[in-house]
Amino acid sequence: MEESTAKLARSITRSGSSQTYWTARLLVDKERMDDFFRAYAYFRWADDFIDAGSPSDNERAMFARRQRELIERL
Repeated sequence: MEESTAKLARSITRSGSSQTYWTARLLVDKERMDDFFRAYAYFRWADDFIDAGSPSDNERAMFARRQRELIERL
């Protein structure tokens, strides 16, 4: 499963930002590359949700609070 999530995250990064994908390939340590792509994919997803995925300001604010709580628990 870990390899499939890494492939998906690389794909999301490459399709979302070719410049980010290639910059990461050149500058990120190899052992951190999959983590970088997963982080990019997560923040891309969160940004897309905030921008267009929710119909109301209240739902967007609740989403942001939940994500912040998750990050703080990590």
